[in-house]
Amino acid sequence: MSWLAIFNEIFDIVFLLSMLVLLVLIWLSSRRRERDTQAMNTALIEVARQNSESARIVAEAVRTLAAIVQNEQAKSNAE
Repeated sequence: MSWLAIFNEIFDIVFLLSMLVLLVLIWLSSRRRERDTQAMNTALIEVARQNSESARIVAEAVRTLAAIVQNEQAKSNAE
């Protein structure tokens, strides 16, 4: 075997191993991105739940305030 053939075989093996490493790194990156996306979706759902709970509390407070104002107006009109 000539030195050129040996160098060519070594180069091919190193090239294929580097491609394998690159593909594994891409795969690991996509798995991490998927995990981060799931965490972000969970966080967004939690924020939406908190916003809806806050809106419900505000609506209840406004309803109570409207009832108080209506009672005060009724008292003023009765006098």
